[in-house]
Amino acid sequence: MTTEPHAADGIDGVPYWRRNLWVVTIVIFVTISSANLVFPFMPLFLKEDIGLKGGAVAFWSGMLNAVLSGAMFLFSPIWGTLSDRWGRKKMLVRAYIAATLVIFLHAVAQNVWQLVIVRLMQGAFSGTTTAALALAAAGAPRDKIGYSMGLVQSAMFSSQLIGPLAGGLLAAAVGYRMSFVVTGVVYAICGILLWALIQEVPANMSEEARRRSPLSAIVHDLRGLTGQRSLLTILIVLLMFNMGNTLSRPLLALIVESVSDARVAVHTGYVFAALALTGTIASLTAGRATQLFGYRRWLLFSLLGAALLYIPVVLANSIFTLALAMAAVGLFSGATLPTTNALIGATTEPGKEGASYGLAASMQALAGAVGPFIGGAVAAGFGIQAGFIGSAIALGLAAALTFVAVRDPETGPAPAPAPAS
Repeated sequence: MTTEPHAADGIDGVPYWRRNLWVVTIVIFVTISSANLVFPFMPLFLKEDIGLKGGAVAFWSGMLNAVLSGAMFLFSPIWGTLSDRWGRKKMLVRAYIAATLVIFLHAVAQNVWQLVIVRLMQGAFSGTTTAALALAAAGAPRDKIGYSMGLVQSAMFSSQLIGPLAGGLLAAAVGYRMSFVVTGVVYAICGILLWALIQEVPANMSEEARRRSPLSAIVHDLRGLTGQRSLLTILIVLLMFNMGNTLSRPLLALIVESVSDARVAVHTGYVFAALALTGTIASLTAGRATQLFGYRRWLLFSLLGAALLYIPVVLANSIFTLALAMAAVGLFSGATLPTTNALIGATTEPGKEGASYGLAASMQALAGAVGPFIGGAVAAGFGIQAGFIGSAIALGLAAALTFVAVRDPETGPAPAPAPAS
């Protein structure tokens, strides 16, 4: 048995796990780039197309994110567990079909309550990123998980570099509704490409597991994973990290508006692009950094750095200083996600990756449900900058938990089944 699963299998000497990883990475880059044509500008969409004013914009920006995340919190573990049982490729394509439909529905929504329903549907049935992470982690050799997560995460961050910048220009040219239509078309095309190009790696299931009904399998797998103390600790750190981000990230367009006299959409794109550029650099180096310093040390360093650097964001008084401060935050927050995702993969039993990343998505969604709501309410009552102070506090608490409870896992290559023909 080789130390690299599927090394002898593949196309033109490229192992299936590596081919799948690159396909997923490219598709994630393209689709999140297209999503960032529109979703960073939701507060502006609510103001200009839906007709909200004043504090209602901040409140409903947070509420719509909370509705989306609440649905994801409930459904992500279910889809993740079913992907371990029925196939991660099927779940990934299913997620892209659902995402295509709900993005088109954004384009035709006429009031905020219609958007609430669309967001509920999006959270319940999409989840493209979670499905992609599970597929990438399941196929990779154990000692390549950090590399795999760093590569996928770099696609997520680099897509934010292009998407918001292009989105600001596109919105200025054709409006927000047509931008949603463009995004939906891109998701549909990428779903078709995934179905055609991904080579499925079948789950390694015992006969007992195969005899379980889907409902009993979901309950059994989730109960087993939540009983693992090391995995549970990492999930709580992930929850706190995402709480820090979601407290303030939906308010970024509004803080841009507070320091900008004109062209708010374009300037918001600049700030998101600065954050994405440094996040991409950090995520690409995270795999190597964890090998040099260990998962725990690198995670602690990243969380502390991101917490401290939210302070200059609060003090920024121009587009330049705001973009510079968010770029500094990206250098540290960009390293946190791939490190955390690699820790999850390294501590998960082979064949349970879908369930583990489903739980991870649930924790992120819980933060997304609570964070934007709190951030929007705090911003409406105490000013936009107060949400960013909350972000710094949440990341500091995540760093403290990492210092006290997170330990480096014992990683090593683990054999995996050969891909299906």
